[in-house]
Amino acid sequence: MSIFSKFFGNDTVDANKPSVENESENEKEYPTVREQDFIDSTPPTSESNEHIVTFDYGCGYPIDALFIYIERDWRQQGLQDAIANADIHFMNIQVDIIKEGLRRRFDMTRLKYKSLISDLENEIENLTQMGLIALISAVNTKVSLYKEHIAKIEEMENQLKNEEPALMSMIESYKLGFKMGVAQKIGNMTSDGKK
Repeated sequence: MSIFSKFFGNDTVDANKPSVENESENEKEYPTVREQDFIDSTPPTSESNEHIVTFDYGCGYPIDALFIYIERDWRQQGLQDAIANADIHFMNIQVDIIKEGLRRRFDMTRLKYKSLISDLENEIENLTQMGLIALISAVNTKVSLYKEHIAKIEEMENQLKNEEPALMSMIESYKLGFKMGVAQKIGNMTSDGKK
């Protein structure tokens, strides 16, 4: 046995040993994969779903953007802003920015509804020309719904303009968070001095 055959193997072919080609063609065995190994097909128990609460938020229309904006966690935003800058002038600027953000969303949502109504009115004309009177009532229902949403947007705009509590709650929430942030910042400053 030479030193090379020790490290690199023997170059002689064993006649009793099957070739690699024949082995791969004849003796391939694949493992069996069972469905239950990967998929849990047992139905969920009522105990596991007992604490899960789900609900749909909004109606799937553009007006949802307004409600999502109003329902944001403004208190947390105010708290973070106060920690960053506890100046009362800064708070007033932020309140104006929040109001302007809502006004901008009013405009964007109203434009979206006007565009949708225009598209539906064109569809009504096409349906009338084709004589599909039965479908026109369904489209008219959507148009009236969109007009109701526009009326609600205008009502909300007036509430913001008149500073009514329905929309000012988000501003009050922001101011409360800001005051909490100022208190937290002062508390941190005084506790640092005691050490």
